[in-house]
Amino acid sequence: GIECQRSEWNKLANVYTMFGKPKSMREIIKRNTEIEATVCGICMLTTIKHAEYPEESGQWVFKGRAVVLGDRNSKIIPQTDASKRTSYWWHSLDSQVASLEQVRLLDAYACIHGYKIEAVDLESAYLQAYWPTDMPTHYLKIPRDLARFLGGELVPPNWMSDPVWPMLRAGYGHPASGHLWNNLLYN
Repeated sequence: GIECQRSEWNKLANVYTMFGKPKSMREIIKRNTEIEATVCGICMLTTIKHAEYPEESGQWVFKGRAVVLGDRNSKIIPQTDASKRTSYWWHSLDSQVASLEQVRLLDAYACIHGYKIEAVDLESAYLQAYWPTDMPTHYLKIPRDLARFLGGELVPPNWMSDPVWPMLRAGYGHPASGHLWNNLLYN
C-alpha cells in the first residue's frame, strides 16, 4: 500500500502541481496579512481493487487516493468581530450524496423503460481546475507520514515546525472543488 500512496502523492505534487511552497502557519498568523485564508488537513486513503478475488490470484491492485478534509475547514486567523467575518459561497452548499441503492433504482428504471445508460469517468477530474486567484488562499496541513513523499522545494525547512501548503488546484473533499470543476467545464 505504501507504493500506491507514494505514486498518488507524486501525481499530486509533480504532475498536477497541487501544492505551493510551504509556509509557516505561525508566520501567517503573526503577519496577519491573510485574514481570509482557510486551512484544513489532507489524508490518504488506500483501497484494494478486485479484493473479491483471492490474494494469490494476482488481480489485487492497490490504489491511493488523497482526500482534502474539507468538512474541517477553518480560518487561519479567527475573526472574533462578526462584522469582519466573511462567508464563502461554499459554506452554504448542502447536497445529498446518492446512495448505491438509489443509483441501482435509477439503473433499473432506465432498463425497464428502455433508456440508454452511459457512464463517464474523467481521470483526476477535480485536479484539472485551478484554485481561483480571486478567492482567499486555502492551505493544507499535510501529515508527516505523507510529507515525507514530497521533494524539492515542497520540503519544509528544518526550522519550520508548523508548515502549511497552499492548495493550487481543486482537491477531492473540499466543498468548493466540484463547483470549481463545473465552472471549468462551462468556461
